Amino acid sequence: MDSGTSTGAGENSGNENKSIIVVGAGLAGSLLAVYLAKRGYKVDVYERREDIRTAEIVEGRSINLALSTRGLTALEKAGMGHIGRQLGTPMYGRIIHAQEEDPKLQFQQYGVDPKQHLMSISRTVLNERLITAAEEYPLVKFHFKHRCLKTDFAKTSIQFLNEETGETVTATADVILGSDGAYSSVRAALQKTQYFNFSQYFLDHAYKELTLSPAADGSYQLPSNGLHIWPRENFMLIGLPNLDKSFTITLFMPVKMFESLQTKEDVRRFFSIYFPDALRLMPNVPDQYFANPTGSLVWIKCDPHHKDHVAILGDAAHAMVPFYGQGMNCCFEDVRVLDELLEKYNDDWDQVLPALTATRTKNTDAICQLSYRNYKEMSSHVSHADYLLRKKFDTMMNYFFPASWIPLYSMVTFSNIPYSEVIERSEWQDRVVGKIKTAAPVVALGAASLLALYFPRSRAFVRQALTNLADRL
Repeated sequence: MDSGTSTGAGENSGNENKSIIVVGAGLAGSLLAVYLAKRGYKVDVYERREDIRTAEIVEGRSINLALSTRGLTALEKAGMGHIGRQLGTPMYGRIIHAQEEDPKLQFQQYGVDPKQHLMSISRTVLNERLITAAEEYPLVKFHFKHRCLKTDFAKTSIQFLNEETGETVTATADVILGSDGAYSSVRAALQKTQYFNFSQYFLDHAYKELTLSPAADGSYQLPSNGLHIWPRENFMLIGLPNLDKSFTITLFMPVKMFESLQTKEDVRRFFSIYFPDALRLMPNVPDQYFANPTGSLVWIKCDPHHKDHVAILGDAAHAMVPFYGQGMNCCFEDVRVLDELLEKYNDDWDQVLPALTATRTKNTDAICQLSYRNYKEMSSHVSHADYLLRKKFDTMMNYFFPASWIPLYSMVTFSNIPYSEVIERSEWQDRVVGKIKTAAPVVALGAASLLALYFPRSRAFVRQALTNLADRL
């Protein structure tokens, strides 16, 4: 069994007679099983898909994940922080590619501390390790190829179809927790109840995953110390390093642009114009492009996250677009917060589940909003002078006021500050910057006037400087 700090009340907490059904054996569900087993619950995990550890082809999204502070905190609390560190490749910043055949790469450090970094990690490999870790607890049992059919809130029971035998199985527990993804069956049942608010928004952008293979000598073809971005205003290419020295390359762009590329020659021409250095490293892009599926991008919000003793966590409650790299981290934070609430309320689920909704809804809404906004930053702003100037200003302010001024990206990625508070603090910082911008011309005018008054020879220089300032304003 994985060693590490036990969570909450520990494995002999008096919960051994209580049972939990977890629907979904993805990242959130498998970590949830570990947390609950540590608290002494009997846990049955039901999963529609086959066991990914034995599957030849793994269904679902496969965009590489960026493990950051929130996700690592949750893993460490479960005694599994070492898994994240073992499976990940560190990324210390963004590496920007201009639209040139052989661009000079620009490195943009992520955090204010050069040591701060993300970990590029395979979704599938991490999921496999978490399932295996959960199975090491005798209290946990996984049921694969079980498709959810019906949820009964009054009886806290759920009906599954065993797709191997064709048998219908009804399982009952003290609590049902749905962590079954963006198209959650448990959430679908909640949507049929009164006072459940739900919204779903599909972006008019989509994504396609490609692979940049290792070099002939087995090394990386690009620097591996960062996340590579080819920003092109309304679309972009990103690349994340893998442990096997390959890169997972993902193309994000409007659906209409995907639809416009009908032939391999179209794809080759498109890459030769916008991503020539990537095409040079991946000459088989046209073949990959048509062999790999195009994925959709969806943003889902709902409230509340529970009814009676049934609740949803992770993407089932708050699917988000991937542009802040917080999908997995937020899901893991859900699990950690649930554990903290179980500790706070002494495992009284009648108090825990309403508190979970109250705590998480405002924060998950906030990160969904931030993730949506960050697409424009990644695809466009990262190469703009104003963005780089603001980044330098934030770094300077953090140096002088480390407790009160933290850049937005650092608050999201390198802290456990609640997402809703992150937005509040960021908006305050933006207002301060706005006031500085407003005051700067007045200060400059005053300084110029004094300079011209006491140093007459400088008047021509001051006049030209003021003219330039006026032109900019």
